[in-house]
Amino acid sequence: MSLVDSPFTDKLNTNFVPSDSEVKQLNALLREPVAELARLDALISQLATERASLQVVVDSHRALLSPIRRIPEDFLREIFVSCLPDNHDAFMDATQSPLLLGRVCGLWRRVAYSTPRLWSSFYIPPLGFDLVAPEDVERELATGIKVWLERSMDCPLSISLAIYIPAFSSGQEYHQVLLDQLLGVSTRIRHLKYKGPMQGLLSVLELDAEALPGLESVVVDLHEYPEAAQERSTLFSVPTLRRLSLRAANTNALALPLAWAQLTDINLICYSHGMLDPQWGLSAVGALEVLQRCSSLIRCRLHITTKLLFTPRPIHIAHLQALIIIIEFDSMDEQVADFLECLTMPRVRYFQAGQDESSLRFSDSSSSDSEGLTVYLTGSTSISPAILSRLFRSLPGVTHLRLGEPPEYHYYSPFDDKLETIFTATACPSLRHLEIGKYYCTFSDDAVLAFILARMRTEHPLQQVDLEFEREMERDVVEELEPYIAQGLQVNLRYASHFSLPWTFRGDAEFDERVFGY
Repeated sequence: MSLVDSPFTDKLNTNFVPSDSEVKQLNALLREPVAELARLDALISQLATERASLQVVVDSHRALLSPIRRIPEDFLREIFVSCLPDNHDAFMDATQSPLLLGRVCGLWRRVAYSTPRLWSSFYIPPLGFDLVAPEDVERELATGIKVWLERSMDCPLSISLAIYIPAFSSGQEYHQVLLDQLLGVSTRIRHLKYKGPMQGLLSVLELDAEALPGLESVVVDLHEYPEAAQERSTLFSVPTLRRLSLRAANTNALALPLAWAQLTDINLICYSHGMLDPQWGLSAVGALEVLQRCSSLIRCRLHITTKLLFTPRPIHIAHLQALIIIIEFDSMDEQVADFLECLTMPRVRYFQAGQDESSLRFSDSSSSDSEGLTVYLTGSTSISPAILSRLFRSLPGVTHLRLGEPPEYHYYSPFDDKLETIFTATACPSLRHLEIGKYYCTFSDDAVLAFILARMRTEHPLQQVDLEFEREMERDVVEELEPYIAQGLQVNLRYASHFSLPWTFRGDAEFDERVFGY
């Protein structure tokens, strides 16, 4: 009897319990089907083995048809170069380009090793903070750098080097080998980045235009940069240098040996260790002096460490497109307003000010290709309607305005329901994007709606509004703005959610094993 004619069909998928005789009948009924299943399993296993063997042969032949095999080597080189990192120099890491490209096949290895541009940048990492690296590791790294430089042929170089201070003092011989290698290719260095003790770079700082004929940008963090070392430094006055980023403690920024007038990009972070010392760092007066000295400046980021009263003086900066000001003391916003009132910046497209250095970075919106003027105030302590009014007078073309979060422990000035009177079409006629953080969103939903409706009736209506509140919604503003949203207006209103979960029974609630676990 086959399973098709099984007398147990009506018992399947039920709670039926067979009797002893029915158990025998079921075992007899299953004997032939179980044997057939075993035969089919064996056949499937045999076919799977045959298929796997055939698949290996097919895949091996199909690989010969891969388009990558037919790409000309010149194209392959361009693809390899595009695999290099965009935002940092190449790492000496076998899991990343360019070393990884040489581990795929013999052809790729030959093409990669014979493409100098692949080896035109590299980052030399620190080997340890307070422990001396094994000598064999130091030798291998030094040899690797030598080979890397040989593969770069005559290409201009971009080099990053980091040295920990304790490691430098305990590994002088190794670090001297590295510096000797850099000095040997100094004529090819275009971009140089260094973080470590000043002594580790002193021989490079003393190079002149003849040794560095193509140097374009320098980024250095020297920890300290004493006046004696500054007097011996000639690197910063190389005629081809255009971009400079310098961080150093106990350093007078205005006394730096720089060729100020030729710089197009500058980032100065000079400060004093411990208590603020007026002789170190940069005051607001000094920042104005920097801007006046840098007549070719396009992008500027300055760290103002001391608060000094100054007499306003007009300064015209013809080419400046992006300006970031970091201020290290309270009453930041008033100081920024005073500072801006001294400046005329006809081409500025990005301005940012605040106290949190880590958040004050150039972004995509700070590029010269961006439209309008973006103003971003972050980490501020006392933004008020009066301060904003002064900022708008100094930056009348504001199109994008973002008010970030102040430190929570600082005082801040709420705007209440003054939106319409602060961001008027007269004060900031070109405003299209407005973003306000939760610490300043103390106004009502009625005020938000009235403000947006008023701005939508102006010659330059709003395009985007982002507001974050520490309260719940009072009114559905988005629904009432649907006609404008349908025309392209973006409105993002985020509210705090104060809700409680519905009650549910929990059998383990408040169970304490120390009490109930006898």
